[in-house]
Amino acid sequence: MSEYIFKSHNATVLSYQLVSPAKGRRSIVFDDRVDKVLKEARLEIARTTR
Repeated sequence: MSEYIFKSHNATVLSYQLVSPAKGRRSIVFDDRVDKVLKEARLEIARTTR
């Protein structure tokens, strides 16, 4: 799957930033389940923007 989304008049690279405030600026570690859900959400966004 290409990182670029090609339209009739342009090519776009979408990037998103996930912001998750943590109390006391603790580091956040995502387990495999969360990583899988986030990946699926990103792929769905990419599919619907074409």
